[in-house]
Amino acid sequence: MIPVKFQIRRHASLRPRTLYHPCARRFISTVRNDIADRAWSHWQGQRHLWVYGSLRLHADNAYARWLARHARYLGPAWVRGVLYDLGRYPGLVIDDENGEWIEGDCFWLTKPCAVWRRLDHYEGSSYRRVLIPIHSRYGQSRAWCYVYRGSLATARRLRQNAGNPPTARF
Repeated sequence: MIPVKFQIRRHASLRPRTLYHPCARRFISTVRNDIADRAWSHWQGQRHLWVYGSLRLHADNAYARWLARHARYLGPAWVRGVLYDLGRYPGLVIDDENGEWIEGDCFWLTKPCAVWRRLDHYEGSSYRRVLIPIHSRYGQSRAWCYVYRGSLATARRLRQNAGNPPTARF
């Protein structure tokens, strides 16, 4: 049994007691994750994730399939940026002025903390999660995206020809 501390105060003058409960570890872990999910969503006001490349809806890899099971697909969306060929994976650099429209997929995360942990591990230290403006057929919004932050010395710029995003239709 792993000891878990609970502090109980009946009156301000009483010292806190430590209680040990055999089910406490699982209960506290479940409550903490649920609270973290709600706090994260409330704090950011965002559960949207925009992906490109290997995490898109129809990509053939385990992480893309995992994301499709743990998030709700909202549809295509576009961002302004530059896409680079990094070998196995593409890398996105956000560029609102000189960038072209890049098409990707937008997801709504049902459990953001679990998804962020898994995707942060998948993306590694070469990518950074940032909140970016996205454009969809429903208008402009903001979503989290993994942008490349490594060296672009050997990278080749990709042209995507995504055209302009559709105008908003409500």
